[in-house]
Amino acid sequence: MRRFAWMIWPLLIAIPSAAADAGPATCFAVSGEVAYWGSTLLNQWRGVNRSLYGELQSFAPEAFQGWACVDMRQWDSGNTTRDKHAQIMFEVERYPEACYLLQETRLRSTSVWIRGLMEIHGVQRPLIIEGRLERQGSDFRLKAQFLTRISDWGMKPPRLMAVMNVRDETRVEIDATLRPTPCGRVRRGSGSGGSPPVSKAIVYEAYCSFCHMPQGQGQGYYPPITHVATFLRHPEGRSYLARVVLYGLFGPIEVGEKKYDGFLMPPFGEDIDDEMLARLLNEILFILSPSPPSGVLPYTPEEVRRYRNPPALPSDMWHIRQKIVRDLRQSSPS
Repeated sequence: MRRFAWMIWPLLIAIPSAAADAGPATCFAVSGEVAYWGSTLLNQWRGVNRSLYGELQSFAPEAFQGWACVDMRQWDSGNTTRDKHAQIMFEVERYPEACYLLQETRLRSTSVWIRGLMEIHGVQRPLIIEGRLERQGSDFRLKAQFLTRISDWGMKPPRLMAVMNVRDETRVEIDATLRPTPCGRVRRGSGSGGSPPVSKAIVYEAYCSFCHMPQGQGQGYYPPITHVATFLRHPEGRSYLARVVLYGLFGPIEVGEKKYDGFLMPPFGEDIDDEMLARLLNEILFILSPSPPSGVLPYTPEEVRRYRNPPALPSDMWHIRQKIVRDLRQSSPS
């Protein structure tokens, strides 16, 4: 099969010639859903997005122009953490929609071939989609499926829970309805106006909340992290907070009055780039902390990049933590 755009939306379909006979310009509103099949080595899942919208205009038999978009914040795979990873990968705050511009269509019986230009994650690529188009009363319905690669769109497949790599290749399914509508009724941006806002702690929610809980309160073997701003009182504390995320932590620790024997935090350095790491640290310090530190500058990607060297092991970070905790206790007033 050809490689096509992932989780996508390209549904501007060729309408049978009978539709074009209605006049010089016949328009159809596009609606429906797009689904993808994602997988790791251990499991497979299906994500659905029901925000598909757009408009197709027919000027002559098999001659069409139009567009369709999807709100990238509305993927639902049945797993909130997994969907947060997808939002991060797509950078939905920067690229909230993915859209397709129709350029050419070909129709043979109920088979449809469509050529167009797809834009997703700020990357534009030619995209061809093939499917079946069938009349349902005055409407038409398109069903199609195809393969694509996440890396084709300038993105890196995420690692779920920092241990399971998502496969690059993904299968996509489309189920769209075209309904006659006055031309110009559907406008770009009208499909995402009611979308829920993106969480301010989206990186934390995707990578940390499963263990440390949504508000950083901790659970069971996993300590709370709402106290970590206290490390900034130490000269090495700022680098430690960044490096412990990069390289992990292994060893018995104490938080408050509770001991966590043999605590293990996995390293995230290979999964989180500098911009994402800076954002994660700022979310923890300024959003999740009950008392955000005053006079503390936010982390920047340029700063955290320096903390990637020298490399360290989780056990190394445990020794650094012990030194910082000991120094802070000695310097605190009795």
